[in-house]
Amino acid sequence: DPIRHAKSPAITMEEEAISIPLQVLALAIFDCVLVRMLQIIAPRTWQPLKHSLCDAFNKNKSQQVINILAKSYDDADIIFIQEAAASFVDHAKQGLGSKIP
Repeated sequence: DPIRHAKSPAITMEEEAISIPLQVLALAIFDCVLVRMLQIIAPRTWQPLKHSLCDAFNKNKSQQVINILAKSYDDADIIFIQEAAASFVDHAKQGLGSKIP
């Protein structure tokens, strides 16, 4: 969100207009600093580690969530799921069977 002049009167209208591009620039600079730091500290290991973390968190995500639900929440009558993909319902019906109406 832009930094609003109405909320912060010290911000000029011009500064409000460029606040989002400046925020994007600040995030890009921060990312560059992190990448450069990792290239210096662990040049051969940081990218494979990043890929393995992404794989662990994202591959078969629906199945991982269903396994957690089946093991940890088996006795729950109601479970609220937020921000799930539309395909999650089908996966849940297959993985949890009769527990899904």
